[in-house]
Amino acid sequence: SELKDAPVAAGDLLVVQNDDYVLASFHGDTNGLATIPITDAVLGKVGDKTLIFGLDANTYEAKRDGYQNAEEYQAHIIEKGLASQRGATAEMDPKLYTTFNARTYLQPQLNKAVAFDERFTNVNVDRNPKDFVLFSTSLELVSMDRDNTAKTSSSGKPKYDDEKMFP
Repeated sequence: SELKDAPVAAGDLLVVQNDDYVLASFHGDTNGLATIPITDAVLGKVGDKTLIFGLDANTYEAKRDGYQNAEEYQAHIIEKGLASQRGATAEMDPKLYTTFNARTYLQPQLNKAVAFDERFTNVNVDRNPKDFVLFSTSLELVSMDRDNTAKTSSSGKPKYDDEKMFP
């Protein structure tokens, strides 16, 4: 894949490898448009090694021009022979958010500030499935949970609060 036009800055991508594994980490551009080109470029270097790749992919629940859709990205990685924490099929739940945040009135750019009671409705709230952990299908996903409370339930599973904002 061509990277010369991808919006990538120095330090956005780290790739390390040994004889058996390739470990990669990527911080995507705001709209997620570099995510597929970077994924494809990393895949082009993996060969027969096992890949584990963490991405702040900046993918979005809604489909709109100029933004990388999360479901389309999941389908892309499956087509390329990978799996993610979202599974080994093209289908995924785009409401399993990994980002839920908004600017406060204490930050610059007051035009983007969000009142607490508008946290679920204001267009300036970022609530999206932006993060992915990709891996070679030679590995098996045993379980996947989300935790934004640092607490566990009585069953020992992480707790997740749909109304709690988090980075």
